[in-house]
Amino acid sequence: MDSEFIRRTTRDALILFLAATALAVAYNSASPLGVRWRAGTGESTAPTPTGRAIYSNETLAITSRTQRSASSANPRVQNETLSVSVQPTSLAMPDTTPAPRNIPSMTWSQVKTMGNAIVIVDARDPTAFEAGHVPNAISLPTRLFRENIDRFTAEVPRDKPIAVYCANAKCPLSRNLAQALAEQYGYLDVRDVPGGYADWLLNAPVK
Repeated sequence: MDSEFIRRTTRDALILFLAATALAVAYNSASPLGVRWRAGTGESTAPTPTGRAIYSNETLAITSRTQRSASSANPRVQNETLSVSVQPTSLAMPDTTPAPRNIPSMTWSQVKTMGNAIVIVDARDPTAFEAGHVPNAISLPTRLFRENIDRFTAEVPRDKPIAVYCANAKCPLSRNLAQALAEQYGYLDVRDVPGGYADWLLNAPVK
C-alpha cells in the first residue's frame, strides 16, 4: 500500500476527530442540558433552567422529587435529593408517675384508743425489736423488707389500719416503710407514729 496514501488518510482522520471534539465541546457549553464539571471534585452536574445543578452529591433527603424541564416535553431526572431530618415533637408525654401518698401521723394515745383494730408495725432491725418493742407489734425491718413483705401481705389485709414506728422522732424508717406499704402494696390506711419506741417508753404505764 502507498505510504503517502496512509499518511493522508491518517491526517484526514485526525483532523475529522479534532473537529468533532471541538464541535461537541462547543455544543455542550451552549446547551442548557450540557454537562458541567465541578472543579476539584470530579463530579459532573447538569444545570437546570434556573442555573442549579440537576445532580448533586451533597444532600440527603427522605422526599424524592422529580422536576420536568420547561424547555422539553420529555421527563428528565432533576435534583433527586434524600434528606434525613429529626422533627422535634410538640406533644409532651404525660407524666404517669403517681404523686407520693400523704402519710398522716398519729400519737400513741390515738393508737391505744383503736385497740386491736389497728396493726402496729416495727420498722427497726430485728436486734432492736428483740431488745424491746411495743406490745403486739409486728416486726417488718426496712433493711429486710423484701425478705419479709410476702409474709406480711399474706397476714395483714389491705384495708386494715396500720401504725408504723421506729426508734425515735429523728428516725426516718417508719415514714419510709409507711410510704412503701401505701404506694407499692396498696394498703389503704397507713400512718406514721413519729415519736417511735422512745416516745412509747416515756408514756408507757408503769407496772
